[in-house]
Amino acid sequence: MKYTLLKTAFAAGIYILGSSLAYSDVLYDDLALSQDGTGDSLNTLGDSFSTGTNTSPLSDVKLVLVAGSPSDGGSVQVGLYSDTGTPTAPNPGSLLLNIGSLADSSLTSTPTVYDFSLATPYALADNTRYWVEISSSNGSAAWEYSYNNAGVGVVNEYWFDGSNLGPNSGGPYLMSVTSVPLPASALMFAAGLLGFGVSRKKTQAA
Repeated sequence: MKYTLLKTAFAAGIYILGSSLAYSDVLYDDLALSQDGTGDSLNTLGDSFSTGTNTSPLSDVKLVLVAGSPSDGGSVQVGLYSDTGTPTAPNPGSLLLNIGSLADSSLTSTPTVYDFSLATPYALADNTRYWVEISSSNGSAAWEYSYNNAGVGVVNEYWFDGSNLGPNSGGPYLMSVTSVPLPASALMFAAGLLGFGVSRKKTQAA
């Protein structure tokens, strides 16, 4: 009985630790690519990203933005949207989550990475395409784009500028999308199970 429990604990430790090592929390990232132009947020601008299997909740979105017009007390809205199209013919859908907003006064004339961290992570479905979109009533922000699509999760995605939609080979906007990594407590638990299994095996062998 004890040996069976030992094997179960050891197997659980191996599974959890192995899963954590294979886990990647970066769903999309092209922040480091060249800045080749801007899109005006007076139109709704969007970039798509897709999840894989065993996807963790959305936790953080970063965008490269620059002031598009003088500060007049307005703000830029950032949202997570569904996709109502097909894998080869995507289409931005309905608003799922208000990720955050940014006051005009926070924007500068120099392209800057703005971090929108979610206080409560948002559960994402596996193997699903989503859109991150920005908009404002006065075009107060511009979203930088790049003609380089070599970033993580970028190649097979799409961009949207309010009236036109195309593959990322035509200039994706610069953003990063990450999900919640496995908590440190879970890693400690996995390591503990592994340690327990080894120590028990040595004791029994003695």
